[in-house]
Amino acid sequence: MKKPLLIVDFEFSGHHALHLRHIVRYGLMNTGDTVRFLIPQKLLERTLQTLTEAEQRRLLPCVKLLEDDPVWGKMSSLLRKPQLACWAYFEYLNLKHRQERILLVYLESVFYGVAFSPLPRFDVSCLMFRPTFYYAERGMLSPGWKDRLIFALKWFGAYLLRLRPGITKVLTLDPLAEEHGRKHWGTTKFECIPDPLGPEPGMSRPVAAAPNGPKQTLHLLLAGALGPRKGLKETMDAFEVTPVDVRRRYILTVMGEPDKQFVDYVRVALERAKAMGLRVNENLRFVSDAELDAAMEAADLVLVAYRGFKGSSGMLIRAAHFGKPVISTDDGLLSYFVRSYQLGAAIDVGNPATFAAHMENFLLAGKMDTFDPLRARKYADDSEPQFFVDKLLGL
Repeated sequence: MKKPLLIVDFEFSGHHALHLRHIVRYGLMNTGDTVRFLIPQKLLERTLQTLTEAEQRRLLPCVKLLEDDPVWGKMSSLLRKPQLACWAYFEYLNLKHRQERILLVYLESVFYGVAFSPLPRFDVSCLMFRPTFYYAERGMLSPGWKDRLIFALKWFGAYLLRLRPGITKVLTLDPLAEEHGRKHWGTTKFECIPDPLGPEPGMSRPVAAAPNGPKQTLHLLLAGALGPRKGLKETMDAFEVTPVDVRRRYILTVMGEPDKQFVDYVRVALERAKAMGLRVNENLRFVSDAELDAAMEAADLVLVAYRGFKGSSGMLIRAAHFGKPVISTDDGLLSYFVRSYQLGAAIDVGNPATFAAHMENFLLAGKMDTFDPLRARKYADDSEPQFFVDKLLGL
């Protein structure tokens, strides 16, 4: 009989509500395991918005809110830096719940504390989003000393996780991290699991070959948690060097909730687009899956022109589900997936002329030679929520 499982998450932004929904829908609803959750109130609120009434009734008795624990209250007030408070509280949980399995859903927030702490570990598994410890081998390191220092710390921390017997698994959404662990460290502790950020199985659309030929209007989609890393500035720079008669044939849809500190940044970028005569549809709030599906279905081309970010993107998976080509950065895991599965064009998005030329060529040709709808579908089908949850919960 398996030990009870305590699922801990300190974050509420980004994709955390979606991951929790998957855990409820494909795990909690289908297993007799004793599973409990320790999460912030905002994460619970966002997740409940996406669940059916039956799923809500199943989840709520299993949830304890971080804010209701006086120990968390004391630690978060004494240790003003959030990451430090999260790490100290996790150490408390690790010692208190030694008879249970602990699944730490977001290892990044407490990575260094967990890796370098002298305290023992008791059956802890973790989900790490951005491993980075293989970047030097892949030529993905930035030249600055700060990035190189972070890489060295992350490499050493990851190697310590590999050595710690109480860390049973380090689950990652990155196949290159698993490959590095097996090849260089001889360990299967680092294990890649599918990134379940596309539509769920019942929502998936069949891939149909789009008719080739010039387009009168090009519908561009840029969506997600909006901020500088989404490449908004680079996208606007590309529009600026686009001929006016071509630019007038573009319709840009921008949707998603801006990070709090970047609301003004996003507004300025969109006003810049409008001043250039670009038609812009904006929906700057947390959007439902149905709204995102509708926007994706209407799009011709999806922009994932990330800057300063070497991970993947849920928009990449969703675009593949709908058979839509992308223009992505030529850096990091995004470019690896785009090129490996022929999902579109991985380019230097910091070069406005190159970026603009790829959008214009797609408008005029109606197709992209580097996009294969069948391979895109294979990439999308590999991201199954059920498989993600089974791996995550050790089912």
